[in-house]
Amino acid sequence: FAQASIRHQPLFRSLEEPLSGWLNGKDCDTRQLSMLAHAYVRVGLTQSPVLPLVWERARRMAPSSDAHGVSVMIFSVTKASVLGTGTGGEELVAALGARLVELLQSDRRAEPT
Repeated sequence: FAQASIRHQPLFRSLEEPLSGWLNGKDCDTRQLSMLAHAYVRVGLTQSPVLPLVWERARRMAPSSDAHGVSVMIFSVTKASVLGTGTGGEELVAALGARLVELLQSDRRAEPT
């Protein structure tokens, strides 16, 4: 989008209200959430009011996230440079890190000896 000079801001802004409801619904899963965060960050909308809501929801979902969702969300939250801004980035990174360690340890235990 950015390279093609497509004006994506109006599209993403129009999604903000429906996304707020979706983020609190049962249909929101980790993979979709991480892809949403990645999209916002990728097009440079790191100051969107949606992202702190995404970070909070992702933090709550981290304990049940798969490795793909964890890795994409880590990329998004670090690329958005939210660490140290008071938007929940530190808590999310801590939750994702704990989940990643858990996943790695469970893979190690599952390996045949």
